[in-house]
Amino acid sequence: MSVAEENTDARQPTVLERLDLALAGQVVERMANEDTRGDGATPNRPESLASSARTGSSTIERYGWIAGMLGLRGLRVTRDEVAAILRDEPGRFRPEHQEHKLVVGFGRTLSELETRSTRGAAPDGWWLVEQFRRTTEAVGRFRNNVLRRDEPWDAIPGVRYPGPDELSSLVDSFHHGQQFGDRQDVFESLHPVRQGIRVMWRFARMAPFPDLNLAFAVVAFGAWLRGHGYPLYVAQHDDRTRIERLVRGNAPMRAVPIEVRLLDAVTLARSATQR
Repeated sequence: MSVAEENTDARQPTVLERLDLALAGQVVERMANEDTRGDGATPNRPESLASSARTGSSTIERYGWIAGMLGLRGLRVTRDEVAAILRDEPGRFRPEHQEHKLVVGFGRTLSELETRSTRGAAPDGWWLVEQFRRTTEAVGRFRNNVLRRDEPWDAIPGVRYPGPDELSSLVDSFHHGQQFGDRQDVFESLHPVRQGIRVMWRFARMAPFPDLNLAFAVVAFGAWLRGHGYPLYVAQHDDRTRIERLVRGNAPMRAVPIEVRLLDAVTLARSATQR
């Protein structure tokens, strides 16, 4: 067999394999740069690779993530408008506007998410409840209104949600030790990114809050990703429809558009550091 024929028959790496290779390359480059600083720092050891991947997101990524969270509820706030709010600069949204309050709230939640991820800690149901409370505490309609008492205001047509009387126990069992309510054999067989996609799906199907459930399902996904050294999933303008369609279906084994987005994020970050 010729070399050309061998190359044709060779299996191409999957998106997630390419993602892991790109992320490993990014981490190794960062560690190599640190080792050549000549400042007497302790050399990096191979076992520190995973923790080295858990770097904080850039300011631009943070602004985009917050804008994406509001976009998942149909609130149109641009990345530049998020920046103006967080810098306390004049803009379209004043402090009394709901959008302004939610931008500030999601900013606090993202800071907590990033801090938690540096320890490699997985999200859990009561942590997400606390982040919902922190995010929405300045919005009047959410005061003393955390776990929903009826159908969610942002219900996705065709999805059957658990009753309010079931929520406390479902939130209590939503943690890594119980595979977030998933089947243990299925969950443990999956790549961490695909595990995170199922975490997102299960939280969205539980929908424990009166509103913003899709956004907080993505918060859960982001916390899972960052804890495993992957970049944040930054929702874009058309993602509300895409994620609603995902949630409406059966528990996903894969979600290629999301996987590609994560690969693109790592690829772009490496390109930026190499320029």
